[in-house]
Amino acid sequence: MSQESGRRRFFAEEIQPIANLQSAGLVEALATVPRQQFLPPGPWLIRSESDFGGPSRQTPDGDPRHVYHNLSNGGWPDGEYWTASVRRYPSAIRIAACLISSIRSRCAV
Repeated sequence: MSQESGRRRFFAEEIQPIANLQSAGLVEALATVPRQQFLPPGPWLIRSESDFGGPSRQTPDGDPRHVYHNLSNGGWPDGEYWTASVRRYPSAIRIAACLISSIRSRCAV
């Protein structure tokens, strides 16, 4: 297992109880899909709950390890776009997992 895949696995297993994820498939997706592919090249702007009301922070570099935490990641300097802090949207994540599961079962060949 590479360092990056290990970080993704740890991230997924950490988010599972925090967000009360019930879908093993969703946890596996979090463990396998590289988050940084949904962001422009780093360094990235980051925000956590401790940044409420304050400015965002910037990662020291573009190493993907910085996006495998329970943080919101903003890729653009203007801060207009942010990936969600995964644990903040457990209901939406469960609904999406249910919809995906439902679509797969109806579309199975």
